[in-house]
Amino acid sequence: MTSSSATVTRIDTPHGMSAQEWQARLDLAAAHRFTALKGWQDDHMIYNHLSMRVPDQPDHFLMKEHDMLFREVTATNLRKLPIDGPPLSYRDNVNPAGYAIHGGILQARPDINSIMHLHSVAGAAMSTIAGGMMFITQESMQFYNRIGYHDFEGVAEIEERETIVRDLGAFNTLILRNHGLLTCGRSVGEAVKRLYHVIRLSEIQLKVMATGAEVVQPPHDVCERTAQLFTNRPFTQTDADWQALVRWVNFHATDYAR
Repeated sequence: MTSSSATVTRIDTPHGMSAQEWQARLDLAAAHRFTALKGWQDDHMIYNHLSMRVPDQPDHFLMKEHDMLFREVTATNLRKLPIDGPPLSYRDNVNPAGYAIHGGILQARPDINSIMHLHSVAGAAMSTIAGGMMFITQESMQFYNRIGYHDFEGVAEIEERETIVRDLGAFNTLILRNHGLLTCGRSVGEAVKRLYHVIRLSEIQLKVMATGAEVVQPPHDVCERTAQLFTNRPFTQTDADWQALVRWVNFHATDYAR
């Protein structure tokens, strides 16, 4: 993958760490800052989590420490955790719900390398709508028949991994009922791009529903054909999108790259 952090002034790869892990740390730290800058994660709160599988240690993943704000996350202060380790707790400075969700999905889906899970205002509101997401705009079509729904079971624990993985299935987007949104990807960039679109679509749908007006719904075959066009886009385009977002983050802050 082309480095998306080449323009950032940063320390060299730390001693004893692979270049692949360092790049993964840079990307995940940038994703935290992007999320904070967009206002999706209130910067006075420490909850919600983004994760990345360590490329050359696929049985481990990176996640922020529990007490860190998103705007405090850097490449070096991300924690490396075992995917199938013993349950962790606040005493370990690890959010147990975050560990349960991210570790469970990464263990069950080797095709997934990154997960974004947020309780953004629009996403949390979307999670309470019985009918789920409406496919009424061009960008929404990429999720047509490609979203899973997971019923609320309380604050996530290790035991809930099985039902979360079941409800995600082969999809890369999951609406956790009465909770929030979750997106996955082969890379941080792919997971962030999905998150960007699903939050924006939630905002659009809420505004449309507030008008009370009748909504135009395109026919099934048009929705499915459009969804396939999104699915078949080359992965290089996702990487280009991610690099553009990283450039935007770098314009505002580069201290994540340390």
